[in-house]
Amino acid sequence: MWIYGVDSEGNPVKVLVDVDGRVQVYVGDETQSWLELLLAEMQLKADQDETQPVSAASLPLPTDAATQTTLAALLTELQAKADLEETQPVSIATMPTTTVQAGGGDKIFGLEAIYEEQIASDALAAGVNNINGTAVPDGKIYVITHASLRYVGTSPTFILGYVSGLAVSQVLFQEYAPTSGKWFCGMCNVLMQAGDYAVLQVSGATAEDDAELHLSGYAMDAPS
Repeated sequence: MWIYGVDSEGNPVKVLVDVDGRVQVYVGDETQSWLELLLAEMQLKADQDETQPVSAASLPLPTDAATQTTLAALLTELQAKADLEETQPVSIATMPTTTVQAGGGDKIFGLEAIYEEQIASDALAAGVNNINGTAVPDGKIYVITHASLRYVGTSPTFILGYVSGLAVSQVLFQEYAPTSGKWFCGMCNVLMQAGDYAVLQVSGATAEDDAELHLSGYAMDAPS
């Protein structure tokens, strides 16, 4: 069976298919097998083992790809950000305010006045003596920051100052077998509320000997 046509270059083509299914192709006056024509056609195609030229301009951009326009916008945004290595301006108008009330008012740490007290006896009884100071008045808080003790006479067992009225009595300063006439001083930070009072205690005193306790600190209004 004959099949007639033309190839891609306009040459007349005749294809003969015999009874056994074999194909003969005639291009012009030449005879080529079908496999030879197929090989010729394949040689015109791209060699996949070689690098093929591709135009980047024709390639589509991925989603959210950076372009000259988007990079310029990003640069503008970065330039507007603060440089953390530089001092930044701060508006005082935007800063929170703190109210300070003179004399303490209802602020627990407001200083109202200096607190000083002397608790003493120049005629101790023999043995144990407890001499009370003045109680803190209502509406006030005393903060004891310094205590000084002195005993004059035959050295007792010990001499101490403490605060009474608290849930647990708080020792301010204590000295065992004090040397007569010598001051013993110590720092502390003890708060006394309304009704609390300081006590000078002497154990093992000799009758008519002297003892004194000096306290200092500050007073303030109690919270309302």
